[in-house]
Amino acid sequence: MTKLAACFALVLAYGISSANAQSFPNRPVQIIVPSSPAGITDIAARVLAERLSRLWTKQVFVENRPGGGGAIAVGTVTRATPDGYTLLMSTNAELALNPVINPNTKYDFRKDFVPLAMVTNNPMLVVANTSTSYKTLADVIADAKSKPGHLAWASPGVGTWNHMTGEWLFSALGLKLTHVPYRGGGPAGTAIAGGEVSLGVVAISSALPHVQSGRMRVLALTTAQRSKFDPSWPTIAETAVPGFNSTQWVGLFAPAGMDTTLRDKITADVGAALAERETRARFETAGVEVIGADGAAALRQLEVDSKIATEVSRAANIRVE
Repeated sequence: MTKLAACFALVLAYGISSANAQSFPNRPVQIIVPSSPAGITDIAARVLAERLSRLWTKQVFVENRPGGGGAIAVGTVTRATPDGYTLLMSTNAELALNPVINPNTKYDFRKDFVPLAMVTNNPMLVVANTSTSYKTLADVIADAKSKPGHLAWASPGVGTWNHMTGEWLFSALGLKLTHVPYRGGGPAGTAIAGGEVSLGVVAISSALPHVQSGRMRVLALTTAQRSKFDPSWPTIAETAVPGFNSTQWVGLFAPAGMDTTLRDKITADVGAALAERETRARFETAGVEVIGADGAAALRQLEVDSKIATEVSRAANIRVE
């Protein structure tokens, strides 16, 4: 092939990919979620799907495929055609934590996905049932040290970012507590509010209804900065472990191999949807914060989270077989 022919082929290919991106979508798009309905990932997917359906004038529907620590849903997307019609809404737990703690994980976020956007930030809370004597995190620390091993704490499940965060916190404090995993943030929040377990690490979205009903008390926020939802909530970094900063975030991803023009279009459209005041209000009502960063930012954060997950899981011996 001559240089002129090669250049022509390149221009033609670019023209075709650009045209495909401009016409996208011309049929329904599915967003696969690796968790059950009503969790933070599902909420993010459904709010975004509604906004994108309006923007694209094509239906964007959400399909929940829980199980396998997220591997079922994630694996489905890795095998999908990278044409934009099958996308993944996932947290950093499925992509950065699970490959570290589960040796049977068959995907790698660096090779198998094209990050499209960071959608929401979901700070977590250390909470207690209001029937307990715990008013602050210091109360929990004092009680746990006086009777090692007698306290139990709840999370949305083994291998969740909440689980890792709790293990990280209690390990940093030198405490021995018993982990009680539930099947999602909703069940974990209900268990704490109902008194099945005294303590827990749950997302703000899972805690808010119970905090508002008076059955759950916030002891600390897991992020370094205080939350706009309630600036009175103290952070772990302020009260117990300097520098502590952990958050679960939700992002939108495509299978590897997606055309860059199409990638950029979807990223731009997601950014536009997230910038809408109504969209932000919907998320804030659910107790989550909009990020709206692009895929490059998502990839950088996944690298940071993977390093944290590796260090914490080794120290706390978190493994899933």
